[in-house]
Amino acid sequence: KRTNTEFAKVIDRHTVQMRVWERGTGETLACGTGACATAVASILNGLTEDEVTVKLLGG
Repeated sequence: KRTNTEFAKVIDRHTVQMRVWERGTGETLACGTGACATAVASILNGLTEDEVTVKLLGG
């Protein structure tokens, strides 16, 4: 089976950098669902503040 995968790196308490690998496509420039999931995960795990910017290659 294939899966979509997000690779995230916390830059600081307000910024996360993310890259996306989508099944059947490979690396993509952006993914709104993945960005939201990454933001929520970083907040709930105490890695960032409640307001966080997720930066992607495609903006």
